[in-house]
Amino acid sequence: MSLLNKAKESITLAKIKLGHEEAFSDFYDLYVEQIYRFIYFKVSNAEEAQDITSETFMRLWQYILNNQEISNVRALLYRIARNLIIDFYRDKGRGLEVGFIDNYDNENDDDDSHNHPLSANISEVIDIKITMEVVKSALTEIKENHREVVVLHYIEGLEIKEIAEILEKTEGNVRVLLHRGIQELKGILSKDRQ
Repeated sequence: MSLLNKAKESITLAKIKLGHEEAFSDFYDLYVEQIYRFIYFKVSNAEEAQDITSETFMRLWQYILNNQEISNVRALLYRIARNLIIDFYRDKGRGLEVGFIDNYDNENDDDDSHNHPLSANISEVIDIKITMEVVKSALTEIKENHREVVVLHYIEGLEIKEIAEILEKTEGNVRVLLHRGIQELKGILSKDRQ
């Protein structure tokens, strides 16, 4: 996280603690899409993902109001979301599954989809969809702890340090898990090509 973003987070946290509750919407606006995508990726159900996303931000609100130390809001949000997803599957008596947001199928099925910038090049869209399906399939075959780190780093765009905070592991441990996950994916994808 850049120093500028860290400073903005600190200022926003201070405003909220001083009673400027509307400042919380800054965190919500900044992180809601990322957190929702992360949750939907895990639960594959829009309604459940919306509920868990709402609960994630409610828990962040409680952390702030309880004056708990928050060093990185984004990492905390992912950690809260991850724990809520674990609770979701524990309550449902199901194992953790991998789901995906298929941007082209789910978000562009309406009549306005012809306005999407990718619609001009249908072959590119098809290539992207095929690639996503191949990666989706390969991700389901790697170990859960490797998959989680790969998704957080490459799909969610989080830094190693933030992933370490979310998973409550060392940065070195996260790097090892990421390396192993990538090696597993490469092995699976190279088998698929043969």
